[in-house]
Amino acid sequence: MKKIYKKIFQELKSNILKVAKNNKNLHDPYFDNDEIKSLNKNIKKTFVSTAGMNRKNFEKKISNFVNSKYTIAVNSGTEALRLSLLALDIKENDEVLVPSLTFVGSVNAITYCGAKPHFIDVKSNDIVLDDEKLIKYLRKITYHKNGFTFNKKTKRRIFAIIPVHLFGQFVNIISLRSKLKKYNIKILEDAAEALGSKFKKKHFGTFGDIGVLSFNGNKIVTTGGGGALITNKKEYFDKAFKLANVGKKISSLKLEHDIIGFNSLMPALNASLGIAQFKKLNKFIKKKRKLYNLYSQSFLNSEYFDLYKESKNVKSNYWLQCAIIESKYAKYTYDLIKDLKKNKITTRPVWYPIHLLKPYKKCSKGNLINTMNIFRRLITLPSSVNTNIK
Repeated sequence: MKKIYKKIFQELKSNILKVAKNNKNLHDPYFDNDEIKSLNKNIKKTFVSTAGMNRKNFEKKISNFVNSKYTIAVNSGTEALRLSLLALDIKENDEVLVPSLTFVGSVNAITYCGAKPHFIDVKSNDIVLDDEKLIKYLRKITYHKNGFTFNKKTKRRIFAIIPVHLFGQFVNIISLRSKLKKYNIKILEDAAEALGSKFKKKHFGTFGDIGVLSFNGNKIVTTGGGGALITNKKEYFDKAFKLANVGKKISSLKLEHDIIGFNSLMPALNASLGIAQFKKLNKFIKKKRKLYNLYSQSFLNSEYFDLYKESKNVKSNYWLQCAIIESKYAKYTYDLIKDLKKNKITTRPVWYPIHLLKPYKKCSKGNLINTMNIFRRLITLPSSVNTNIK
């Protein structure tokens, strides 16, 4: 093994161990008696399905925390994305702009609707989409007809965009919304990893038409599996809820279902876990931010790594801490992750770019040079709230 690699590995290992002394796992959920009591209480009431009141109680907690008028708790973040696209009235063969640097669920949700992903790039040395590059790209490849925007090459309508707040970091939706206004493109914010992240005290996911959260087992708050749709527009809420509730007519006493819907709502048992978790959310965010500060000190004089940090006016939840290796050493990323695992330190790379995956290789895409540069350089670090922080 090359001498330089050994030096990089030792530095990375040392910097992690300075912080993650007691818990070297990537992201464990944290439970205590609150969760046990909440689950037991729900079980005793027997209403553990989607009809249980705890789903509605959990939705109220989400709405109050993020300051949205309407919330629907469902069985996954991916399902929340699909319901959101359908609520926005997406049509078959519409195109949806989405970063290639994201979790595959963001893209699968588009495909579930019979629509087509159209991959766009992130900023240079960054993990969030490049809005300026996007607008230049749209000017070049689109035309307008009947109030909508169409792809010159495919002739498909470009209906929506899914900006992804990756790792709890901010896509400037205010700037993006202003630039996209003349294109009549809907904005569906993927804030799956961003619960607790704010821009100028406004919660991520509340800037666009609809926002989506995730409560998967590895998120800052978990319901085991689950997600939520958040919006301030009643028409979107009404349509999404009806779809999620197997197409049932809300006011009907005859249990009528007048559209084909889905069985998507979150069971009350899962929501019970979320209710208990929400009691500790502000504490979790404080610990995450303290964890970032500790890592920042540890990596302060690093020769080979930068630590990803929040942008101006943003208060990130720092869901996952992320080290960025210098470009010339990117070839070592996967070896570093593998060797850290041998030392019982769990890290991971960022997702493989979606446009390179077999099901999506033929989809429309812009110039993705920044995506191809940064994905090889990202290493997420042990980020559990119960690492070594009081």
